[in-house]
Amino acid sequence: MTDPNFSICAGTRWLFRKKEILEKNIGHPVSWRDVVTDYKGTKPNDPKLMPRFDDHYQKLKGTEK
Repeated sequence: MTDPNFSICAGTRWLFRKKEILEKNIGHPVSWRDVVTDYKGTKPNDPKLMPRFDDHYQKLKGTEK
């Protein structure tokens, strides 16, 4: 776990797996926002976490506000 390359790959794979599990449990496709709220155990309108996630996600997608 001291190798950053391994840690990033493992974390990315874990999030994709969480998405697969959530989609199977719910029975339909979910957004990455849904995956993060499930992973963090929070609500979709969490005033602390979700605005930060939304801003970062928009930057990654190249669609900043």
